[in-house]
Amino acid sequence: MISVEEAQMIILDSTRPNPPRRVSLKDSLGLVLAEDVIASVDLPPFTSSAMDGYALRGEDTAQASEESPCRLQRVEDLPAGKVARRKITARTCARIMTGGLLPRGAGAVVMLEETESVGDEIKIKRVVSTGENIRYQGEDVRKGKTVLQKGTAIHAQQVALLAALGFSRPLVFPRPSVAFLSTGNELVPVSKKLSPGKIRDSNSDTLEALLREAGANPVRLGIAKDSRASLRKKIRKGLARDLLLVAGGVSAGTHDLVKEILEAEGVKELFWKVRMKPGKPLFFGKKGKTLVFGLPGNPASSFVSFQLFVRPALRKRMGAREALPVFEKARLAQDLTHAPGRVDFIRAVCERNHGAPGIRSSGMQGSHCLSSLAHANALLRLGENVSKRSKGEEVEALIL
Repeated sequence: MISVEEAQMIILDSTRPNPPRRVSLKDSLGLVLAEDVIASVDLPPFTSSAMDGYALRGEDTAQASEESPCRLQRVEDLPAGKVARRKITARTCARIMTGGLLPRGAGAVVMLEETESVGDEIKIKRVVSTGENIRYQGEDVRKGKTVLQKGTAIHAQQVALLAALGFSRPLVFPRPSVAFLSTGNELVPVSKKLSPGKIRDSNSDTLEALLREAGANPVRLGIAKDSRASLRKKIRKGLARDLLLVAGGVSAGTHDLVKEILEAEGVKELFWKVRMKPGKPLFFGKKGKTLVFGLPGNPASSFVSFQLFVRPALRKRMGAREALPVFEKARLAQDLTHAPGRVDFIRAVCERNHGAPGIRSSGMQGSHCLSSLAHANALLRLGENVSKRSKGEEVEALIL
């Protein structure tokens, strides 16, 4: 068996990003930039008003006061999108809307509510400083500046910047195509009634949800029976994808045939079994560009294995700069014991209070137990050389 860290390094060393491609801006959400984004224009692209008000020359208000307001002649109205026809000269102004292009000659904008108007005469009762309420061309972004770096994940806030700069088809690393199947004669589809000895296939829906959350394109292959023919047929289909996930059939039982079939189909084993609980029988291999994960059949084990190993592979495949999960500090809200010799990942509830978050077990920790998984918002990591941790001790947790 190998350590969790060794397994993660083998996986990441075996993973390369997919070739980049251009996609529409709306389809880029959740993907990772495959090149630096360099501004092709200034932002703002022109000098404009930051307020609804009047564009004027600041020097014309130098003597303005409540007792002796300055009086300016309004010569034009400038809604956003309109280009001024007239230059602002001494003792003149133009009504302007927020975002409106500042007319030539103007050096400031006074807010509408700070003025009085009688016809086209505008009264201003205070000094307006040059530059007041103006958004200058390029004050946010200068043309030629690198505004987003390769490896940046695209969220709504990045979409806003890309759209403003005119990047309608950014170059990104595409979503990996991931085939997945569950194995076992005992499994039936979720919609079916249970008969004695049967259980519903919870792994398939869980894996699909995890894959969608991770940004991949899931391809469901269904349930394979514990027979070579059934497994071989589905595994062959899955090997045409970027990743193949097989839930179950990777332990050492009589009916655990997955490793045998994978080897026969040309998959090179890179490791089998990790010193961890749950998830010990994890298998990882590769055929060509296809990464193959043999996940434990127990649903909690499969879930934990996905978070620690499959998700990092997906992140690297999608071009992320940082692929490994990030653990945070937390303080135990209870005493915990576990068997030393392997790392224990406990399904847990992490509650953020003042200081370090408090964390406790979310319930029964059997690898078949789903209620503790459903109530968990974290995985609490207990090291392989420690058998007991006390309430109040600092521990590490992966927030889900």
